[in-house]
Amino acid sequence: MPTIKLLNIFALSTLAVLLCSFAPSQTAALSIQPNHLARHVPNHHNLAKKSGIAKKKKRGTKRCKPKSSTPTPGPTNDTTNNNNSSPQPTSPPPDNNTNTPYNTPYPTTTTTTSPANSSPSNPPTNTPTGPGKLGVAWALGDDSRLSLIVGGGRVKIIHLWDCIIPDSVKNTGLPVSIMLWGTDQDRINSFVQYAKPGYAAYAYGFNEVNEPGQANVDPSTALGVWNQYIKPLAGQGYTLGGPVTSSNPNGFDWMTQFFGMCGGDDCGVQEVPIHWYDVDINNLKSYIDKWAGFGKPMRLTEFACQNFNGGEQPSTDQIWSFTMNAISMLEGDGRILSYAPFGFMDSMFNVNPADCLFVPGDTSTLSALGWAYVKGT
Repeated sequence: MPTIKLLNIFALSTLAVLLCSFAPSQTAALSIQPNHLARHVPNHHNLAKKSGIAKKKKRGTKRCKPKSSTPTPGPTNDTTNNNNSSPQPTSPPPDNNTNTPYNTPYPTTTTTTSPANSSPSNPPTNTPTGPGKLGVAWALGDDSRLSLIVGGGRVKIIHLWDCIIPDSVKNTGLPVSIMLWGTDQDRINSFVQYAKPGYAAYAYGFNEVNEPGQANVDPSTALGVWNQYIKPLAGQGYTLGGPVTSSNPNGFDWMTQFFGMCGGDDCGVQEVPIHWYDVDINNLKSYIDKWAGFGKPMRLTEFACQNFNGGEQPSTDQIWSFTMNAISMLEGDGRILSYAPFGFMDSMFNVNPADCLFVPGDTSTLSALGWAYVKGT
């Protein structure tokens, strides 16, 4: 009998083990890897479907070597992605971000600028005369390399993704466009503090309104903020640049709705800033032709030879050829007041590192591509 009991106990134990082996196992929670985090980069571009081509996800990498002192908040330098930290390979793998090149406004840099209510910057009232109409999209604060860019005399305007003008920018004596990057209250409060008469020559708003990772605001909401905070600046000596979209095809629809809501005066918009990313110079010309339909002068405030539609990125030779053709075309197009290539920065975020206009890792030298824009050849 004791033997039978032992056999029964053994049988029951074996059955219990077998049942446990078939029970559902516990699944570990998914871990979120850093490369799945939304980029915070300013500025702004995923342009899916740029120039009418189906939009693809941007490639995530950091273009030239990032500057350790570059602030991370905001529109430009992102230390996580669009961001930034260590240099990335020239052809980084695609990531899951569908936002534009900077998914947050360009970096709100810390500068030595005096408070807005102190002495104004006394911007020139007219765009400097002379050959060339290069613009500078600037996010590096008080970086001495700005003098390399403006020293050739071809620069006619400096664009910021913020409303605070760094002293190095003020000291150039060039007209500056400040921006109300988005419609959140903190940005509005800062803009109201700085956008005083005489502080800047141009006021723009908002950055890539049609992109989820950028300003991401509908035309109706944008119009309300525009009318309250930007439109009145026209009476204070500012030239007003309207909201800017990415070159995603839905951007044109957004702007059409905005102007439709404005009525006859187009809300006081005096010039239209546009962004464009693609690899074909003919597509750029077609894009400009389309936006010329609004009947206003345009400024190309961001552009680069960059493929956001899948496939290989252009080679260095292709980028060089595009640049030469773009300079020639844009200089000769009277509808374009100025053009500002994306790339005068240390980290290119999710834009091809080959488009960088500084020598990677060098804190004092323009790249050959940078010199081409600065010299106009």
